[in-house]
Amino acid sequence: RDRGCFCLVSGRWMPMPHEQPDIYISNAGVHGPNPDRFLAAVKYIMEHQPRLVILEDLVVAGREDQNGNLPADSILALLSQAGDYEVDTFHVTASHFGLPQRRQRLYYVMISSQHLQRGDKEPLEKISEALAQLRTVEPSVDAEDLLESLNFESQPSPKGSDKNVASLLGMSADASYLHRRLRHELRLPLDDMTYFQLAGAHLGRWLRTYREADVCQIHWLRAKSNKKEIRFVSVSQDAHRAAMSFTGEVPNLTPTTRLWSYRLQRVLGGREMLMLQGFKPDRWNLQNLSEASLTRVAGAAMTVHMIAAVLASALSCCHFPDAEHGPAPKRRPGRSRSISLAELRSRYLAIRQRLSGLRRFSPLGV
Repeated sequence: RDRGCFCLVSGRWMPMPHEQPDIYISNAGVHGPNPDRFLAAVKYIMEHQPRLVILEDLVVAGREDQNGNLPADSILALLSQAGDYEVDTFHVTASHFGLPQRRQRLYYVMISSQHLQRGDKEPLEKISEALAQLRTVEPSVDAEDLLESLNFESQPSPKGSDKNVASLLGMSADASYLHRRLRHELRLPLDDMTYFQLAGAHLGRWLRTYREADVCQIHWLRAKSNKKEIRFVSVSQDAHRAAMSFTGEVPNLTPTTRLWSYRLQRVLGGREMLMLQGFKPDRWNLQNLSEASLTRVAGAAMTVHMIAAVLASALSCCHFPDAEHGPAPKRRPGRSRSISLAELRSRYLAIRQRLSGLRRFSPLGV
């Protein structure tokens, strides 16, 4: 994150500019698959001092750990050492901004004190008010209605139409035991294969294993016994903790998510997941990307509506010089001394130890 990244869509290496940028946005959170990406982002901020910084992290950073500490405290303390910034954290949900998805994220917003609009209120209190004003009053659009604008059915299915559930890869003994135990806990008959009889051909075409098909069946039977209509289930997770949805909002999308739609009777594709993240895939040339790559890109991407809302709210608190009103003030150079990731890692661990048992930033900025 301090040097650049490879863009799968354009097929090019995108280097980071070695000068002070106006805005720096990254989804490199501490709780992602590679925490060093977050430290690399902090390294770039320290060395180049952007005027406005937005970092995305998983919502788990705003929840207490097993020791009662809030991980966001240590993260904000480290970001406070990056320079002369006002720093705060905001909790944002995708469904509040017009997308039918239950994704929740924390955003760390850093605004240079030199470009912060001062007023009667706290420096970053206006961001919370702006986010509240941008929230949609009406419920988000139904996911399947949104996907109707994408001609996905014209694309070939991954398997032939003659496949059925029996043709799928068998389930392991451990998975079979877990599924039987879950049925027993839910008081579902062990021999009830009603959903296989209704959608067996579709399951055989779109799913990979018998385990995935049985996840769809168990939760369909569970919803039916409770007199509910289930809309989506994540077949990439174990049956006992699979994310489900009984509304038009899909569960949180991740790089490994495979969502089964009970109404469409198929797995959502990578282009559909991009649409659910707020992108317009029909405007991009994605022919060179495989379906697995598209799914991974969609699940790992920042949600367009969420980052747009946070950015617009943050810009309402900033004052960037306008070229029409005279020359811009001299830009501050980056720090002369480069800091290593090892040193940042040591700082972060020291901050976590020092703040253990304390709750400095417990009221998040929502």
